[in-house]
Amino acid sequence: MLVSNSNNILLLGGITEARLLLEKINSITGFNVVYSTKTSIGPSLQYCTQRFGGFGGIDGLEAYLAHEAIGLIIDCTHPYAAQISNHAFAASQHLTIPYLQYLRPAWDFSYNKLTCIDSFIQLHTVLEKSQRIFFTIGEQQKTFIASKPVEQIWWWRSAVELNIPEKIDNFTSMVQRGPFSYADELSFLKNNKVDTLVCKNSGGQSVFAKIQAAMDLKIDIVMLARPPVVQHEFLFTNITALASKLKSYRSTN
Repeated sequence: MLVSNSNNILLLGGITEARLLLEKINSITGFNVVYSTKTSIGPSLQYCTQRFGGFGGIDGLEAYLAHEAIGLIIDCTHPYAAQISNHAFAASQHLTIPYLQYLRPAWDFSYNKLTCIDSFIQLHTVLEKSQRIFFTIGEQQKTFIASKPVEQIWWWRSAVELNIPEKIDNFTSMVQRGPFSYADELSFLKNNKVDTLVCKNSGGQSVFAKIQAAMDLKIDIVMLARPPVVQHEFLFTNITALASKLKSYRSTN
């Protein structure tokens, strides 16, 4: 069993709600927060120590938790960041460190031109009849680009540079970070005559505009299903509720 200082929090972030939670934590005196993200995108933050990059798997994460005497892990990562979430939960169980997780609620909407897929392996088949495709699935799936059909025109938006070594015909990489307005999304889809939007079920309002714009233009939407989530006692879908639990936790230590 790990003996640690319960005042030290590792906050795994990367989404807007994580920064909101950080502000709420700051209103509770006595906590020392390390805010950890994969990349250094975004402004510097107050009220915390920031760290960037991975941990080196579960073993590296456990070593970090022990070295920094972390007493509480808060997982506020992207719904598709399954690996770090799974590692954090496993490490918390092994080291008996409390673990709180925020999971952004998924979008729930009906649309007769929506196709949901469980794996990117299905994409080639699903996109056979598409010609002008807008991908908003991030940089982690960039290996899929190598198998792009020459005749298709692709736009690929991600928050970080893809760093593709060779030029690819009919391919445009765009480094952009939300939130995105409905007017801008509508204009992009319409001006480029996009016929298919490929996206994740990220949830939240900051990137839903593309979904609404695609539906209004009667564009096909292909959506990757979320990875499975480990069910546990302290899984929250509301930041305020998580913060309230945090206050309760703090008051007992």
